[in-house]
Amino acid sequence: YAPRLPHKPQPTPRIFSKTSLPSTTGLPLTIHSPTPLGMTPDRPLLGIAQMLGFCILAPLGDALAKVLGATIPLGQLVLVRFGV
Repeated sequence: YAPRLPHKPQPTPRIFSKTSLPSTTGLPLTIHSPTPLGMTPDRPLLGIAQMLGFCILAPLGDALAKVLGATIPLGQLVLVRFGV
């Protein structure tokens, strides 16, 4: 059994506006983004475009490697495909 300590109220967190933040230099800091500090905004359309682009380009790269594999030496094909 641990004795209960008297309740100590927690300090309320300081909420800063998007245009005035504390600074060590004395100059006000400004934020030009509507997102919280340290976070980047979500861009779902960019993610969808990247996924669609990869789903098209990856099979095309495989097909091109198969076609070129008949005429180009394997080592050179692997170097160009994965080394570049």
